[in-house]
Parts: sequence; structure tokens; C-alpha cells
Amino acid sequence: MGSLRGLRLPMPSMHKTMPKRISVVAPLYNEKDGIAMLAQTLSQLAERLGRERELECVLVDDGSRDGTTEEAKKQFASWPRVVHVKHQRNRGVGAAVRSGFAAASGEVICTIDSDCTFDPLQIPELLQLMEREKADIGTASPYHPQGGVENVPPWRLLLSRGASVVYRRVSASRLFSYTALMRAYRRKVV
Repeated sequence: MGSLRGLRLPMPSMHKTMPKRISVVAPLYNEKDGIAMLAQTLSQLAERLGRERELECVLVDDGSRDGTTEEAKKQFASWPRVVHVKHQRNRGVGAAVRSGFAAASGEVICTIDSDCTFDPLQIPELLQLMEREKADIGTASPYHPQGGVENVPPWRLLLSRGASVVYRRVSASRLFSYTALMRAYRRKVV
């Protein structure tokens, strides 16, 4: 998709500009107890995105056995734009994300942890940074100099930091974290 900065196309006054759609893909696996918090957080995100952006939630149940799908349908029943995807068996996070990409209709697709390990309320900042830097992909990182970590078990932090150190040594990119699921992608690169 190209950018038309500074160019305004004439539009008849009876037509309103449609908001830019942002799809948020959340893989779910036995997350029944956390769905209410996810719904509340994404509701706050929809408010923060405002009128200029429309939020679509794509919830991918990756073979849960605890009633996650039913709870997700209940908690998101009043949402104007929600897509439910169900894997019959657990296929892993990668497969859940790919299914979410296939079901998403947004111009930008964000992936998040369903337990909100990375705060989805920071998505607007990630989108602004992508716009400013003309980037096709943005990723959150607790290890960035402006980042931080809260409420993450030490064992998980050790694994994540260790993987990031290894990746930085074998890769020429300057990413601070390679294991974060919170990312934003322009549709053209998905």
C-alpha cells in the first residue's frame, strides 16, 4: 500500500471517511480464566484508538479444553467486530498466529499475548512509531532502553533475555527482543 502524504482527494460530503481498521490477533490456549481481563483491556484499547481507527479482535482458540471458546464468545458478545477461530487440536502459537492473519481484515495486524504480558494499551504508540519511521513491522521489547519489565516470572525473563542475546549475536539486525509476541504488521508484509 502506498502513502499519499499531503494529498487530499475530494469526497462528496454525504460520504464519511471510514476509519482505518486495526486487527488484533490473540492466540488462546486454555485461557478461560483470563478472557474477561482480555476483553476489558481490548475495550480500553478501542477507546484509545478513537474514531479514526476501528478495532477488530481476532481470537484464535488453539485447541483449548477448558471452555475458552465459550467464555470468549460470552465476553465479546457485544463487540461490533470480533472474529472467532477454533483449532480442533493444539497446533502451537505459530499456527494460531497464521490462522489469525488469515482471518484478519485490518490494514495493520497486531499480535498480542492473551494474558496481556505486553500491555495492549501501548499499541497506539507502536502504530505511531511505525508511521513515523515508515516501518512495515514493529515489535515491542522490554529490553529496549525505554522499555521495562513488570510482573514477569524470573524464569521466563531469563529465557527471553537469553534468546535475545543469542539472536543478537547471530543476526545483523538491531532488535532488542526477538521473543515478544506483541508486534504490528502492515497487511502487505503478512
